[in-house]
Amino acid sequence: MATHAPSATIDQLIISSPYEAPAEHWKYDRETRRFTREPGRRPAGYVRASDASKSFDDPGEFVELPLVNKIRPRGDAWRATDYPSASGITRRLIKHWRDTEQREGKRFFFCQLEAIETLMWLAEAAESDRVGIKVPGDGGEFTRLCSKMATGSGKTILMSMLIAWQVLNKVTYPQDKRFSKNILVIAPGLTVKNRLEVLVPGSAGNYYQEFQIVPPGLEDKLRQGQTCRVQVRNWHKMDWESEEQLSKRRSVEETLFGWIVSDFGLNDTIESGLVKTPRVVVRDDGEQTSKYKSKFYHIYTDPEVKPDLNRKVQPHIPLPDLVGMGYYFLGKDWLETAKKWREEGNAKTPPVMITVANLINTAARVQYAFEHKRIRIEELCDPDKILHIDSKVLDEAEAQEELTEFVVEAKAAEDLDEEGGEETPEQNGDAPKKKFTKKERAERLRKTVDTIGREGQPLCVCRWEKHC
Repeated sequence: MATHAPSATIDQLIISSPYEAPAEHWKYDRETRRFTREPGRRPAGYVRASDASKSFDDPGEFVELPLVNKIRPRGDAWRATDYPSASGITRRLIKHWRDTEQREGKRFFFCQLEAIETLMWLAEAAESDRVGIKVPGDGGEFTRLCSKMATGSGKTILMSMLIAWQVLNKVTYPQDKRFSKNILVIAPGLTVKNRLEVLVPGSAGNYYQEFQIVPPGLEDKLRQGQTCRVQVRNWHKMDWESEEQLSKRRSVEETLFGWIVSDFGLNDTIESGLVKTPRVVVRDDGEQTSKYKSKFYHIYTDPEVKPDLNRKVQPHIPLPDLVGMGYYFLGKDWLETAKKWREEGNAKTPPVMITVANLINTAARVQYAFEHKRIRIEELCDPDKILHIDSKVLDEAEAQEELTEFVVEAKAAEDLDEEGGEETPEQNGDAPKKKFTKKERAERLRKTVDTIGREGQPLCVCRWEKHC
């Protein structure tokens, strides 16, 4: 495949199939700020912010993951030679997962198959095939292996494949120490923990049935594994280091884990059409397109927008006109998407518009603008369909034990926070108003966030992230 001439822009973002290994990729030159469509797969690695970055649109410097790039060709060779030395169960799983005719429209993505087969290769390939491959650890007693996958590439499905591979092999070959029936899944919060319950065999809506993870005839073996505990736990409830110790750890702007063995990053998922693609508002609305296109592209450095959105002002203070117009055009896109989804029979789960703001004050201003119809998209301006999230409060809720139910009786004064708590609406016109403690309000927020995207739930989310 010939290399295309360099271009300042990308005319075709999706250039790969999600079901095949990428055959080409977009390469960005930081010096010329131009893209080239290169043959072959993008090397494994990540982008790190650099002190040399001189402008807002500089992505930073590329850092290679040499271990992944060393493993990839060996995994490809193992696959091409029909997985020599793999167990019978492993071979049966791979054949089932790669059987496109029998999967009833539920094919696995290339990145999922590559990730699980890389883990299989590390455990089951002949020792001679793994000469020179040394995966570093953290000094603890457990072997560390990481499959790096971007959001939207199907990590939970991969986890179900990993569990099925381990459990089915252990049940079949109980003396083989390479496998285990005891699985511990650690979640980063209660919301994710609840969603990961699909990894427990036999649970309602479990992924083993939903995505046909297990070949016919092996279902009973997986249920045997259920007796050996597939447990999902919130990481906050583990015996971790103190928050002070954790805060001193290096961030991923600095480095990634040394035990990453496979990589399918954000650029790969975008080019394969697996995730939402970043976009600038460029609607074809005649004069407005030519008037605003350049301004929208540079909106974060606009001399009127940048200082305004850094102000700690009250919610009723209007947003900059350019921001309001941007929301209008994005809202038009939302309307078209909602219409398309209705026509496709997907009306029960309408699209959601999400704003991540730099300040809690900005998030409040965005919420106010929608609730008071300053954004001229009627369908997005219903206060009952708008959710304002404070990530700090949400993080606190995620760190708590899940409340089994909310208090419905009047609380004693000492149970309320110093601000008096939040009153609930009256019911049937005669029930007294109730109050929630700060902990209960945080849990209500968490449960609400857990339902975003479901039928009858909020469509517009205004969120402040404390890390922005």
